[in-house]
Amino acid sequence: MIADEVPENIVAGPGREQSINTITGLPVAAMTGAARGLVEKLLDAYLGNMTAEIAARETARVRDAGWQALHFGWSGATEPGKPHYYRLHGPSVLIEYDNSRSGADHVHSVWHNPTDLFGADMLKRHYAAGGH
Repeated sequence: MIADEVPENIVAGPGREQSINTITGLPVAAMTGAARGLVEKLLDAYLGNMTAEIAARETARVRDAGWQALHFGWSGATEPGKPHYYRLHGPSVLIEYDNSRSGADHVHSVWHNPTDLFGADMLKRHYAAGGH
């Protein structure tokens, strides 16, 4: 449990790099075998929505960074039908699932690569670094 309250939406995104750099939750390495199996099924569910080529690349990135480096965090209710949020986060992936709106009947979920600043405001970063 990383928070009692559910975030209003997905935490990571452009301009919110700190949320990408801060890994919270229970380390997979500290989980029981059964819990690690559930994390693996969760990863497989997300990978199953990708093309085979992308899934193979993402699987390799997670494996190369160390499966045990992932952390699982939960926020909100633990009862079905109540607002909740979870994240699976490590050096090579941040998966977020948010079901906090419309009476816990509206889901947002993302697979994010923390090493790729897709969507970042590169021009803002350039100017901040003194570029003209």
